[in-house]
Amino acid sequence: GEAGEQPDRPALPAAAARFLSLRVYLPEAADAAHVLRRLRDAFGTAVAIEWRRADLCRAELLVEIEGVAVLGSPAR
Repeated sequence: GEAGEQPDRPALPAAAARFLSLRVYLPEAADAAHVLRRLRDAFGTAVAIEWRRADLCRAELLVEIEGVAVLGSPAR
């Protein structure tokens, strides 16, 4: 595989189905629409999304996302 690849992790579409909720921290409210589109593309509409305007601790980050997912057998 390629450098940095983690073969023991499921691909995003399969892994995304395991998420129940996301908490998104954005320093700039103007970026919310773009971030929402990207999250909906990746996670669909079944995932609850909570938004927070917040300064991030690492200056190089544009967004920080926490998620709650179900572990165990793959979601259906």
